[in-house]
Amino acid sequence: MTELQLHILHTNDVHSELLSYARLVTQMRSLRQKLTDEGFDVLCFDLGDHIDLSNPLSYATMGRINANVLNVVGYDGLVYGNNETVTVDHAVWSELAILSQTPMFCSNIAMPDNEWLVPSGMIFTVSGVKVGVCGVTVEYRNLLETIGVASQDPVSLAFNLCQNLYHAGADVVILLSHLGLHIDEMLVDQGIAADIIIGSHTHQFLTNGIKRKNVWIFQAGKHAKAFGHITMTVGKDRHLECVTGCLEYTQEDTPMDEAVAQVIDTYVPIARDELQKSVAVIPTHLAHSLFGESQMVNLLCDQMKETLEVQVAIVNGGVITAGFRMGPVKRGDLLAVCATPMRAVVIDVTGHQLLQLFSDSLRKDLIASQGIGFGFRGHFVGRLHIAGGEVWIDREMSEELCDEQVLTMMIAGKPIDLTQTYRIAVCEYVALSSLFKAIKGPAFRYQAPMLRTMLEKGLQSQSILNSARKPRYRHQDQKIL
Repeated sequence: MTELQLHILHTNDVHSELLSYARLVTQMRSLRQKLTDEGFDVLCFDLGDHIDLSNPLSYATMGRINANVLNVVGYDGLVYGNNETVTVDHAVWSELAILSQTPMFCSNIAMPDNEWLVPSGMIFTVSGVKVGVCGVTVEYRNLLETIGVASQDPVSLAFNLCQNLYHAGADVVILLSHLGLHIDEMLVDQGIAADIIIGSHTHQFLTNGIKRKNVWIFQAGKHAKAFGHITMTVGKDRHLECVTGCLEYTQEDTPMDEAVAQVIDTYVPIARDELQKSVAVIPTHLAHSLFGESQMVNLLCDQMKETLEVQVAIVNGGVITAGFRMGPVKRGDLLAVCATPMRAVVIDVTGHQLLQLFSDSLRKDLIASQGIGFGFRGHFVGRLHIAGGEVWIDREMSEELCDEQVLTMMIAGKPIDLTQTYRIAVCEYVALSSLFKAIKGPAFRYQAPMLRTMLEKGLQSQSILNSARKPRYRHQDQKIL
């Protein structure tokens, strides 16, 4: 055997940026063809979060457009990211796998049996060299259990998968990881038996990769802004001798790949019909405020409280991005104002924690800060909204950003009891973001309905529509009844 040079192309966290992705594919396909013409072997992998249901085409087709795009690009394997595992209905997972016709290495999530599922990894034989490939994804166990999906710890499983591939005769082992860079580095530090980790989830643009101990870690950013190109040199003794990597950035003037563009064109009318379906007809306008109190968010809170049967429901205002005019509300309108894939969680907190949560939340810098992560798809974090209670402040509400002081709260018409335990529902962002420290600590339980589903149900309820117009923030001079 002579020295072998193997090339790997990889994408991650496209998040349904399909137009940019179509340009990326043109460049990636051209490079793959060039390398193949020069006699090199090439493998191509996607590292997950290709689907993002905030994109109308992906939302309306439940990811089918993405699966068909993966098919026409021609990957050698993929892992699912959290956007696929916790936002896409798991009833369609098998269909998406069949549509993509790509080996699936998402080994720690219980997937429906199908011909494309490769739970133990697989070995590619390339010019006599055996390249073992396996994959794991981030585990949101509480949420997965809520929607009826079994899972395993990805860290311990990754160790076993890589070791088993070596025992099965692999000369080189590659781990496909949708765990994030910090976890990938921890795997290396703990001695995982892999030569290369191709990562994702945390959206780093690792220009030339990171060599940590004897393992290389690569990641290609997000939103189809770049793809990765790894070059491996394997010696005559089948040992990995050299690894290099780089990012190929997507150029705006690159034409879209014809095959990907054709898939998009095919699904546009299908998606348009789905997005035009009416979900409700509302008799009057529903207002939304960026920094003040929003009727739209009040409606979501009220429906959340009713659906989840809690004492209090809380949502930050930035989860909703606009209001509705009176008349029909279409499915596309619903997505436009509530693009988040978030769900609610239920927590038991004391009255003291609840009062502190609202006191902390009225800082102007917090309300006007940009929301990042945890499924947030809005812009500003926004003011906290409440169902089941009222918040009494020391100055009049206005659109002007100003610090306000919470004087007291009323829960179910009674003054808040600081020592009492209240069962509350909050959106994931409030539960998980470091901005809201007052309720950190208590265990929480995920709930199955998405926020968008509860918003839709609230729009269909006249009683919820009526209650949404009742303000929850009160000025100190107003009489408490």
